[in-house]
Amino acid sequence: MLGVDDHQECEYCRPRLTSVRQPLEAMARSAVNLLLEQIDEPKKPKPIAHRLFDIQLIERDSCGPPRQDT
Repeated sequence: MLGVDDHQECEYCRPRLTSVRQPLEAMARSAVNLLLEQIDEPKKPKPIAHRLFDIQLIERDSCGPPRQDT
């Protein structure tokens, strides 16, 4: 089982939930910059923007090899 955004609650679940941490601040900053560019030059055609952001897998107890006692 895997969560997204690495909320603090992931630590309190049992088993502790493995999650993907995303750089939300950088993603928001990029989106705002794209929007401001469009506002500044509304008539200038813009290509579709693609941005890649590094994510981090936060491994906890919900992912891993099968237990040996099963």
